Amino acid sequence: MTALPLTRLTTHIYISPPHEETDRPVLGAIVGEKSVLMVEAGNSPAHAHSFLEALARQHIARPSYAVLTHWHWDHIFGASALSRIQIFAHTKTAQAIQILAKLDWSDEAIQRRVADGKEIAFCRDCMRQEFTDSERKDIRLRHPDITFNTRIEIDLGSVSANLIHVGGDHSADSVVIFIPQDGVVFLGDCIYDAIYDTPRNYTSAKLFALLERLTALDASLYLPAHQETPISRSEFLSLAKKYKTIGSLVDQHGDDRQAILTHLSHLSIPNNEETVTLIDLFIAGRQKPVSASPISFDTPPKGNR
Repeated sequence: MTALPLTRLTTHIYISPPHEETDRPVLGAIVGEKSVLMVEAGNSPAHAHSFLEALARQHIARPSYAVLTHWHWDHIFGASALSRIQIFAHTKTAQAIQILAKLDWSDEAIQRRVADGKEIAFCRDCMRQEFTDSERKDIRLRHPDITFNTRIEIDLGSVSANLIHVGGDHSADSVVIFIPQDGVVFLGDCIYDAIYDTPRNYTSAKLFALLERLTALDASLYLPAHQETPISRSEFLSLAKKYKTIGSLVDQHGDDRQAILTHLSHLSIPNNEETVTLIDLFIAGRQKPVSASPISFDTPPKGNR
């Protein structure tokens, strides 16, 4: 791939864009007077190296720290390239990495897990684009250096990063990074649906609680990990209101789509593809989806920080 572009978003924050074909997420750098924090480890060593090279081209110091927003492969497989960088992650993320580190990532093994319902085809296809088969056979997952359960603040000098566990449907270990001095929140994938479940879904209980926590932050910009442009606060509040409205109507009417759409039309919410998709995701969440995830968080972590 060509050199990774780097954009200065705010006084202290630089970001690189996502890449859909290989499912590369947004990577970020929070630059303080004392140190730099990298947001996400990238989906491969090549991705991580490209980001570090982009920082160097802008004469930005090599990060001292990195944070993983959750355990999914596209956010952690670059961690082995982050030498001399301390990695922060939620306790559940560390638990997941212990499990993933024991898996075989060859074409044959991944295909077998997809066939057995233990992996999703989307991840398989993106991994094949990002790595050769020989590269995946040699994948070495790096474990976090520092873990936490609730939240932790990192002082970078003139700016701080607040790592906050928020959970959600997408992944129970999801963490956001809030930079109060710049009013920015790195969302990771926390606002996305449960992609490992069949069918994919949202649950009102998890999503509503997540949205309450996110809107309570004094943020002006929200950055999803797989979106080109940040979401302004007003846009995010409108999005949260729409999700809550649709989720509440599904809770009220169950799978009666027509009744839900009739109510939405009275609220001037258009009957378009996005609206119908959200309805279906909430309806699916009321069922009992089957998970293809190799990770289970049935046992809560010990301790609390």
